[in-house]
Amino acid sequence: MEPVVADNRVSSKKMKDNIRLYAKYRIVGYDVLFYYAISVLYFTIAKGLSMSEVLFLSGTYTLSVALWQLISNLIVEKIGLKKSIILGNLFACIMVILYLVGPNFWYLVVANVIGALGFSLKILSEGTLLFESLSVLKKPSLFTKFEGIANSRYFYTDAICSIIAGYLFLINPYVPMIACLVCMFIALYLSTKFNSTTNTIVKHIKIREYISGFKSVIHSNRARSILFFAFLIAGLISTHTTLYKAIVLDFNITAQYLAYIVCGYTIVIGIGSKCGKTLESTLKNKTLITILIIACIMLAIIGLIGLTQTFSIPKIIVILLALSVMGIMVGAYRVLIKKYVTSFTTEKVRTKITSLYCMAENLGGTALLFLSGTILTYYDNSFTAVVISCVVLMLGVMVYKYADKRLGLKPEQYNPADINYIDINAKM
Repeated sequence: MEPVVADNRVSSKKMKDNIRLYAKYRIVGYDVLFYYAISVLYFTIAKGLSMSEVLFLSGTYTLSVALWQLISNLIVEKIGLKKSIILGNLFACIMVILYLVGPNFWYLVVANVIGALGFSLKILSEGTLLFESLSVLKKPSLFTKFEGIANSRYFYTDAICSIIAGYLFLINPYVPMIACLVCMFIALYLSTKFNSTTNTIVKHIKIREYISGFKSVIHSNRARSILFFAFLIAGLISTHTTLYKAIVLDFNITAQYLAYIVCGYTIVIGIGSKCGKTLESTLKNKTLITILIIACIMLAIIGLIGLTQTFSIPKIIVILLALSVMGIMVGAYRVLIKKYVTSFTTEKVRTKITSLYCMAENLGGTALLFLSGTILTYYDNSFTAVVISCVVLMLGVMVYKYADKRLGLKPEQYNPADINYIDINAKM
């Protein structure tokens, strides 16, 4: 029995190492640093795209992420979590390189297709690696805490990087993108230091059985409720992230001041990442619909302020307040949705439901970004923001009626038919 005990100790130590490294890795590996503060300016000034083309470009990314999901899931199950994270970071590096050298819209589309595969692998693997490391230590209930801490560190770091990016952009539009690439290479290096978890690597995958695994998840009403909310909320966030910057720029705000605004917004998202548990304990199964309603209202307020088309300090203050509330909602959503996705699941379906959730998020982003780009060909940024917020709000109410009593409950409160894929003994 002694060798077994020794093996368990080694495994526990490796999982603890994973958890410690995860918090550091997410600072540079969660998303692209230095990018979001200057993305709209970079593509319109450095690459010469129109605002509608920027939205369509963002739409190609979200569409690609959605389309890559089945293949990404297959790769993760074939090569394991650690190698998938490494491969994902490699593709992300290639994406940023193509952003730098791509001379026109279609080169940037290719960059997005490649980057989408990279981030599909990262999204499927990173959170799952943390969850499985905690599961080995018999502490899966701490996932929300550790994920929230890791995410908030990224957002605080990104806030600082946003200010720096604004000033670097004034020196040369390509300098912040080079800094972004350096961070992605650091993430690639750190990802090689993770230890493999206990997840089973499938050597021979039968396509029919593989597809049936996805079908078993979709048959769950709880899973469908998560997917519907992910579609709408993530789609709204994707559209909001581009539109609010465009509306601020319509007030003739300079690059460095836009960077300060993005910095503040990013800090608030980091704060929101730590508020998810409090928000859920107060709102229970109304958490996601509340996040959606508040986010829609904030985007509508920003759009209505933009419709006045005249600059004034009070208007900017109102926009900043709306962004602050929106940031809290975005941060809380990012942590809570992963909790809903991973809670109760067995190892057999964990990556599959994560893949489907990712697909839903990015299809939502694609639909709303393309809709926004189409509206922008006839109307301005502010009017587009108001229309999008109204559309999402109406759809959100319909989703809530379906999801009520099918999401955010304790295990014993579910109808067995709604949770046919889960491990009922797992902790939330």
